[in-house]
Amino acid sequence: MTQILFIAVAGALGTLLRYAITHATRSINVAGFAWGTLLANALGCLLIGVLLGIGKERDIFSPNLMRAITVGFLGALTTFSTFTADTVNLYSANQVMAAMGYAVANLVAGFTLFYVGGIIARAI
Repeated sequence: MTQILFIAVAGALGTLLRYAITHATRSINVAGFAWGTLLANALGCLLIGVLLGIGKERDIFSPNLMRAITVGFLGALTTFSTFTADTVNLYSANQVMAAMGYAVANLVAGFTLFYVGGIIARAI
């Protein structure tokens, strides 16, 4: 139960940071390009790369803290960081075709389901 609470609190913080980034970058959104989303995704990728790298090199974070940060905070900030880490983990494990397939599947599913969601929304 404590782990779930830590993840929830970290998730709330990640959500608030994503909102702050998006709000702070609204004035520089040119031609609809979502700089806030790009920045949040890039920051999430950087942070998960750093944290997972530190986690493999040094044993300074407990598994519970790592889950709270990666699943909660970064998961709420962006799921793109997790997607990137999963793809890199496959690639690092010499599963190059699986990594490429995973990346393509995520992109295709994301765009396709976004489109389907729009169709459903219009039908309601």
